[in-house]
Amino acid sequence: MDCFHGGLTPSPSGRWLIDDGWVWMPIGVLSAIDTVAWARDRYAAEHGVTVDDPDGDWNRPLAWLDDEMVAVQRIGRSWDRMIDGVTLYRAPTFEKVGHFYGPTGRMWAHRGRLHTVTDEGMEVWDPADGARIGLLKGFSPTAHNRAAGVFAQLTDGQLRTWR
Repeated sequence: MDCFHGGLTPSPSGRWLIDDGWVWMPIGVLSAIDTVAWARDRYAAEHGVTVDDPDGDWNRPLAWLDDEMVAVQRIGRSWDRMIDGVTLYRAPTFEKVGHFYGPTGRMWAHRGRLHTVTDEGMEVWDPADGARIGLLKGFSPTAHNRAAGVFAQLTDGQLRTWR
């Protein structure tokens, strides 16, 4: 496999793993790896489903909305002309099901919403209609615990959380 592996993001159930890597030129390639098949065959990861329209970018923020939908930041077909926003894909086939403009920065999904970190703070987005529905000014988390539903920010030895 002529792919350089990038960020690995597991689906909520752990059944799928998105590999945000690249191939020579360089061109970004998203691959979906079936972890059940991989446990049976160590070469199964080399035969994952790959997005059919790589956009030249890699190591982008992405988040699983649920086990069937993944949100990937940046919209466009060329890394040098990307627009801030999110493209929604049905996993694991990478069928493009929509996009919306706006979100940028570190990103997590929680309870069907996207949470991104900007200079202002943490934004909350509704992927169903692409609307920003909230802003927590001054709160810039660096971690999210999906099971507990807690976002965390460590600044100057102080831990701040938001649920």
